[in-house]
Amino acid sequence: MSDLDQQLLRANELISLGRDAQAMELLLRLLRENPGAAGHIELSLGRAHLKANRYAEAETHARRAIAQFPGEPTGHLILGASLQMRGRRQEALGPYLAAVRLDPDQAIAHRALAEVFSDLGRHRESFEAANQAVRLAPDDAESHFTMGYALQDTNPQEAARAYRTALSIDPHHTTAKHNLAGISAVGGDWATASQGMARVLSEEPGAQSPIFVLDQRLVGVIRWLHWVTAGGYLLFGMAASTGAWPALGAALVAVGLGLFLGYRGIRPIRAALPGGGERFFAGFWKRETIAAIWLALLVLAWVLMLVGSIGDVLLGNGMRWLGGPALVLVIIGAILSWVRVPLANRRAERVRRRL
Repeated sequence: MSDLDQQLLRANELISLGRDAQAMELLLRLLRENPGAAGHIELSLGRAHLKANRYAEAETHARRAIAQFPGEPTGHLILGASLQMRGRRQEALGPYLAAVRLDPDQAIAHRALAEVFSDLGRHRESFEAANQAVRLAPDDAESHFTMGYALQDTNPQEAARAYRTALSIDPHHTTAKHNLAGISAVGGDWATASQGMARVLSEEPGAQSPIFVLDQRLVGVIRWLHWVTAGGYLLFGMAASTGAWPALGAALVAVGLGLFLGYRGIRPIRAALPGGGERFFAGFWKRETIAAIWLALLVLAWVLMLVGSIGDVLLGNGMRWLGGPALVLVIIGAILSWVRVPLANRRAERVRRRL
């Protein structure tokens, strides 16, 4: 092995260890000193940038490597990944197909192709590519994970089975644990989903995707509360026309049902996260500011209905009118629920790229 080969091997070890600054320093020095071996070095530079989430730079170096070695599949894989991670999935297909064509016995190329096909909604082709990856590398957890990824939208039960197979091979495969919990969440089993996401967070405290999924659970609870509040206001309005006590009864029903549904909705999260999820709940308003404002408006609507009806019962001075603005708050909350959708979608895309 030449000195250059040894240095490249060392650089790739540094990349795998996450020691980005050292790897880049070494690779850039090698590039200056060995212009004739630029193609090999460009491959490693592309891999280093990809590992560090510098996708535009990874694309640049991958294209340079491909120009030097068009028959080397690694350059095409790096190019495809750099495009895919920036949401350019359709463009990523070409490089991945090229990698498969150049080395059809390489499972990683079939896995990459399966995932981008799945992202594009081409589920049959995704399954075929994932099946090929499993055939080529049956003992590789990543291949079974990719099968789960390919099936998740069309056959969640089989996807869960594939994820469990991946975990039987690699019990520390965090993304498989995450996606298994996600299947439970989609199926409405939030106790299992919250436990699964909590396990992911215990292994990767900085992981954003479990936090995002649990945040969406809270947003779902707020959505329930919105409809309860809207229905409660209608009931309150009808009851208020008949007297103070019926209005108070309607307000108590609305608030009581809201509190019950809220408690039931957050109970799985509180049970799964350490400390009852105190840190998670405390940070929710920063992560989902619009949803937090939405919730505050609903709570204020409850307060207005309660204060108005209680004041009317105790003082008999027609304070029921205080419940009127509750309708305005409910309408504003509905508007905010729509405003947050594009923001949540952008956050989801950022989180997805980090998986």
